[in-house]
Amino acid sequence: MAMARIPGIEPQPDEAQSTWKSSFHAIDLSEVALDEIRGRLHGAGLPGTIVYSSGRDLDIVPAWASKARAAQFLVDAWRLTVDEVVVSGDSGNDLDLLTSGPHAVVVGNAQPELLGLRGPRVYRAVQTYAEGILEGIRHSEGLATCDL
Repeated sequence: MAMARIPGIEPQPDEAQSTWKSSFHAIDLSEVALDEIRGRLHGAGLPGTIVYSSGRDLDIVPAWASKARAAQFLVDAWRLTVDEVVVSGDSGNDLDLLTSGPHAVVVGNAQPELLGLRGPRVYRAVQTYAEGILEGIRHSEGLATCDL
């Protein structure tokens, strides 16, 4: 496999794996190490996206798979506009979602890789976890709601 024998990278347990995602424990990888992994995937003919978050979690997903694309699918299916949507996240695996267009909430317990995220559509909540999400939704008042 393309990931074999990369120092410091170990597969996560079977329950963390899926048909469309390979997950690894990878503590404090550098950009050089991430570039090596990208190179190995490319060299093996595996077009994938590397998602590295929390300084410890490495996921490899198909190039076409992302949280942002999943959110856009729902926006389209429910006939919403991005102005009617609030997304939230707490780690690097949420970065593409948080920068994809909808109003974004970075919760108070966010990992360091999200702390620099700024912009007119980004709200930095003080509260953590679900309370941070609710705080962000309240901040984005006037948006449509959807009962699920």
